[in-house]
Amino acid sequence: MKLRYLGLSLLCSVLLQANVLEKKALITIGEKSFEVPMGEKSSIEIEKKTYPIMVKEAPISTFNYDLIRFDFPSHFSFSYDGSSEADGLKMYSIDGDSIAVMVMDYAQHFQKEVILNSITQEYRLMKAKIEQKPVTLKLGDGSSIQGDQFIIYLGNVTLSQEIYVLYMQGHSLVLLLQDLIDNQGKHTAEYAEIVSKVKETLTVKKK
Repeated sequence: MKLRYLGLSLLCSVLLQANVLEKKALITIGEKSFEVPMGEKSSIEIEKKTYPIMVKEAPISTFNYDLIRFDFPSHFSFSYDGSSEADGLKMYSIDGDSIAVMVMDYAQHFQKEVILNSITQEYRLMKAKIEQKPVTLKLGDGSSIQGDQFIIYLGNVTLSQEIYVLYMQGHSLVLLLQDLIDNQGKHTAEYAEIVSKVKETLTVKKK
């Protein structure tokens, strides 16, 4: 299987993201079900009586997949990309206007160096300047994961990508934290909001 890395499409999704999704909730009371809009005042009728109702999304959602589990603010969008599943890649993404938290599951055991080289190779094809250094992700239970941080200079855009590679039975699991940074290397407010929550609640299950 050829290792694929979708850095360019990820960059585009971060820069061009628009919220076009209208969420609805399905409420079941007894044997009756009601579909109501999320976050808006609505009403339901039960036994000829009308009751006002408003359903709000909980402020925190939880991502729970194989080896890893973490919380994130619910107002960030969540998506699954299965377009490469036939090639052995499942990709989950939590996006804001400038931040992306991605979990990529490769259905093959790749060495860490192979994964990192695939990232640098793709950005070099885009004529980007790349800096790399080791980084440590401290978990809420006091343990830590060793990873790599890439600073990517692409035209007028500067990206920070923290990449952590985990392994399960025959699979390679990649956790990627991406953010737009300024010329002084300062992260966005979104980074502080979501990454702090991820780091605070991230747990890695034992193999």
